[in-house]
Amino acid sequence: MGLLDLIKEGGKFSNGIKIQLENDLQRCKYGSISLLTLCSRAAIRGGLSASISYSLMDTYTLAIDNCANVNDIRYINDTIFADYITRVHDAKQNEDISAPIRACIDYINLHIRDKITIKDLSHFTGYSDYYLSHKFKEELGITVNQYVQKEKLAAAKVLLTTEHMNVTQVAEALHFCSQSYFSNLFQKEYGVSPSQYHG
Repeated sequence: MGLLDLIKEGGKFSNGIKIQLENDLQRCKYGSISLLTLCSRAAIRGGLSASISYSLMDTYTLAIDNCANVNDIRYINDTIFADYITRVHDAKQNEDISAPIRACIDYINLHIRDKITIKDLSHFTGYSDYYLSHKFKEELGITVNQYVQKEKLAAAKVLLTTEHMNVTQVAEALHFCSQSYFSNLFQKEYGVSPSQYHG
């Protein structure tokens, strides 16, 4: 059963909680939190790590709470949906990954706003830098640094669409060495500049 099916199934169990909300914005925020909860639960059932799913839920809950209008919430809903679907798909693609490398992937996702090095991951897993680097490349087909960069760029997309952060702030929050370096990587990965994506 796919993520979309699980979300539809989850919607059958309730006609909604009858509460009085002050305005359309509050109603939309409440609906968005409900969608987020369903996505999070469905993603865990679909194979996404619970710690990653709950971490995403915290991030998106804060973003929803900070929304100033209904259009912002609609945009975040689309982002939530796409993000969870992509992550469940990636988790299913990576089912054959060994426990230490899966632990590294979870660590990277949970610490995406930190500066992450191979030393951090080798300390976390208890393996030597060399062994972990070799095993990571063997199982995922890319180096640790390439994987971290890819995940940081994916996180940048989320920050650019859900937080009130400009390109410089996003580059700093994700520990890119400079805004221009971040912009170049983003452009190569997604075909648009961070400014255009943020637009």
